[in-house]
Amino acid sequence: MINWLEDNRVAVIKDSATYPKNPPYHPSERYPEWYGHPVAEEENTFYRSIRELFLTLGFDAANFNSPAWNPLGELIRPGDRVVLKTNAVLHMDLGEKVGLTDTLIPCSYGILMGSVNPLAMDAVAAAMMGFDIDKIKKITEGFRIKSLPLASFQMNEIDILGNLQAKSIDNIYRLQEYHNFIPSFGFRGHIEINKNNLPLESQYMELSKGFSQI
Repeated sequence: MINWLEDNRVAVIKDSATYPKNPPYHPSERYPEWYGHPVAEEENTFYRSIRELFLTLGFDAANFNSPAWNPLGELIRPGDRVVLKTNAVLHMDLGEKVGLTDTLIPCSYGILMGSVNPLAMDAVAAAMMGFDIDKIKKITEGFRIKSLPLASFQMNEIDILGNLQAKSIDNIYRLQEYHNFIPSFGFRGHIEINKNNLPLESQYMELSKGFSQI
């Protein structure tokens, strides 16, 4: 049985990971676990990446590519209550000139991540966004909690699975497998790993082209 407290794995799938342009976003190929599902004419790389992520984490791997495959069956049992919480994460190219105003242009990061341990997930995500985890107290202190622990492992024990070259958080920094995201105003200038990418506020819109923001 999967134990989220002990599970130190974070799967990272690097792909285009995009939905088709037009809803309802059905998969673009047939899969045996969803008999008779509609097939989209546009390629749906996001759906393919989701399947790869579940397989990378070993969810019901014995039944993969069969009608019996139920990747979330060990996590969600009949009668369980599931809460779906959406979280708005914006990937923006700041500074694009259109007409008389600067605009926020969405850009694709091409990364899909998953883990059963939310603290491990946050740590890897922060590192891949180009943030210095040691300067984010919510994450570092999360690994120190003993009374109601969030993880039974330490940050340096996180295993990164998938098709990323980096297999640990240290690898992400050493191999520079991160993007230079711009943090929110309160954190800006304090948590970035690459200090050369810190524009002055007065120069922010002009110098931040090519960055991403959340």
